[in-house]
Formats: sequence, structure tokens, C-alpha cells
Amino acid sequence: MRIELGAAWLAVVAPAAAQTSFEVASVRASPPARISLKEAPRESIEPSPGNLVLRNISLRSSIGWAYGLRDFQIAAPGWLESEKYDIVAKAPGMVTHDQLRGMLRALLEERFKLVVHRETKEFPVYALVVGRKGSRLDAAKTPGRGPDASGQWGPGIPKHDDG
Repeated sequence: MRIELGAAWLAVVAPAAAQTSFEVASVRASPPARISLKEAPRESIEPSPGNLVLRNISLRSSIGWAYGLRDFQIAAPGWLESEKYDIVAKAPGMVTHDQLRGMLRALLEERFKLVVHRETKEFPVYALVVGRKGSRLDAAKTPGRGPDASGQWGPGIPKHDDG
């Protein structure tokens, strides 16, 4: 009996997983902030198993979330950061975050005519290595800022900077 239930579940979920677009999606320009930039609403991305809500989000941030990229990995014009949007989308059923990302990619391609070009770039880097004579660094004699070698915060050491 378990096998039959498992097979029935796969038959129901498979068509939803094969679909790569949202059932319905709304993309609107986010209203401009009428207050100072310091108090402007923050970007928010709220994925759930059946919905995706992006509020006051730049295209750069939405591309980053859709493709799993960090900001420095996106080479794009500056207006991608300045224009903000509200995107509310409903998936055709219960889907994973990875499926939501794929659906957002399809939405960006469809509504914004996004074309992605991937390339690998090599950059110069510095490597901190131990010299031939060994390390000349000594262990700190007084506790510094941050956790000690065991990962514990020492007494009187703040965990976060509030200023």
C-alpha cells in the first residue's frame, strides 16, 4: 500500500515540478521613497512553498537571488540598482526554493527580456603563506575582539558593534 501512495504522489507532483513558470505574477514599480535614504524601506525576499514575494527590490538583487550570485559576481549597468520593484508571484503548487529560483529566472527573462552571459574571470590575488623559516607571529597575550580559539566569546567582549 505504501508503494501505491508513493507512486500516486509522484504522479501528482511531477507535472508541477516540470512547469518552470509561475501560475500568476505581478511586477510593479515600487513607489519612490518619500523619506530619507537612511529610513527608506529595505529590500525583502520572502519565499514560501507556494509563493514568492519581493518588495522594494532592485533588478540586481532579484537577479542575484534567482541565479544564486553575490553582488560582486554581477556585472551590469547602474540603473539595475536604482530602479525598485514589487514582485508577487504564485507557484502552481508547493515548490522548493530552487524551483522558485528557476521560475523567477523565467519571469525575469519574459518580463524584462533578461539575457544572461556567464564567463569566468581571473583576478590577481594575494596568498598569505608561511615562509621558509616558519611563522613569526605570536599568539595574542590579551583577548582581542571576537571569539577565542575554541569559538567562545571572552568576558567583556561585545558580540556585535552597535555603533
